[in-house]
Amino acid sequence: MSEQSSIIVNASLPEFFRSRLQAVLEEHSLDVREMTEYYLVQMLVDFLHPDRVFEMVDGGKQTPRTLAAMFADAANAAGDRKIAELRRLGDVALYTSGFFSERLRRGLVGEQYYVSMGRAAYAQCASLIAPRPSGFDWSETFHDLALRFETIVRVLRDLSSGNPLTDTDILRLYERWLATQSERAARLLRECGVQVNDSGRGMAN
Repeated sequence: MSEQSSIIVNASLPEFFRSRLQAVLEEHSLDVREMTEYYLVQMLVDFLHPDRVFEMVDGGKQTPRTLAAMFADAANAAGDRKIAELRRLGDVALYTSGFFSERLRRGLVGEQYYVSMGRAAYAQCASLIAPRPSGFDWSETFHDLALRFETIVRVLRDLSSGNPLTDTDILRLYERWLATQSERAARLLRECGVQVNDSGRGMAN
């Protein structure tokens, strides 16, 4: 991947998710803090890679870390590490509840377990981060995520069903276009609102 292509991927995907997220938030008449919106967009971009959602443990074996294991790791951590573990738990619980709700309903623990764990994790993050008098106050962002957790789950659920292509599909299309300059892949990406103009690679329009 060329440096120019990397910049395009990094710049276009956040804009793509931001526009989709803002549209669904408007449908729900939900006004969230600017930094909460920013946080959700970055989470969506990061979680395009499934291994970032279902991180593996046990020496690389294909065993996803459970929310209970994440909570135990957070309980045994301190300082910034504790905040990072709680944030990870909240993110996974939120994303999974929004994008895999049907799977959770068929599972043993159920969706409400993920909601309760995620909301509590964000609330603890908010309490552990010292408020800042100026600049970005992450404690307020995590408090907002905890307070509106179930509403944001519904927003993500609507976002995930709003396009015939899933986020993972979009990422794969991007990778295919970067590797092959496929005209069809470029067209599908544009239909999803993702701009793939890369004059440095001479893509055909």
